[in-house]
Amino acid sequence: MLDYEIASIYYFIDETIEAKPYFNEQPEDVITPCVFYPCSRQSTDDYSLNAYATNFTMYVVFMDVFTENAYAMTNTVLHKLMKNKQKVRIVDNDGVKTDKHIRLEHSEIKKVENEVYEMKLSWKRYTAFDRDAVTKAQEIFINNIKLGG
Repeated sequence: MLDYEIASIYYFIDETIEAKPYFNEQPEDVITPCVFYPCSRQSTDDYSLNAYATNFTMYVVFMDVFTENAYAMTNTVLHKLMKNKQKVRIVDNDGVKTDKHIRLEHSEIKKVENEVYEMKLSWKRYTAFDRDAVTKAQEIFINNIKLGG
């Protein structure tokens, strides 16, 4: 199952260019042009008392039989992304676009080798801690004496 952000990025790219998608594992005999969507790299940070941030980085790979075509695909996606202010509409579990967006924080492209270009995409997800894990002080006692109200 794909994270909803990766699915949203897939739909965005699929609307922008025509290329065969591959997910997670790249087969030995790929059909070109193609786009490879690997698993994202993740790290977490504290965000607030009630939530944490997950930092995602994904390296989407564009391949074609000619280097210029791989570059053109990658460049087309990058410029459409920038025209959208780096916003990608989120899709739900059925692949239907919602009114919500994710905002990519960092996007760049580079040549990996002949016929292959890579697009680095970064974004954050903010998630509330489990309710049981977050303890809020309702009453404060010091030496068995209730403070306040």
